Amino acid sequence: MKRMGEPVTKLFFSVSAIDGCDDTFLSEAIDRFGKLLQKNVRKSDIMMQHRMNHFLVLLPELSEDNVHVVIERVMGAWNSDEYCEKVRIEYIKECFDFSDE
Repeated sequence: MKRMGEPVTKLFFSVSAIDGCDDTFLSEAIDRFGKLLQKNVRKSDIMMQHRMNHFLVLLPELSEDNVHVVIERVMGAWNSDEYCEKVRIEYIKECFDFSDE
C-alpha cells in the first residue's frame, strides 16, 4: 500500500481459554471465530490463521479512523456467540498511513 499512498491496518487476534474450558471446546471455538472473522471482513481484506489460536487480518485502504467499525462488528458478533463465555478474544491494531509520503 505504500507504493499507492493508501493506508493499511493490521489486526492481530488471539483466542484463549478461560478457566473451565477443555481443549476440544477451545478448538471448536477457534474454528468458529475464524469463520466469524471471515464473514465480518471485506472480500478485499487478507485474513490468515497463524498457529492454532492467532489470526492476522490486513485491511488495505482502511485508516485508523475507520478500523473501529471492523473491530466493533467482529467483537459484537463474537460477544453474541455461545462460545464467548469460555473463550477470550484479545486484539491488537496497528495502522499505517502512507498518504503523506
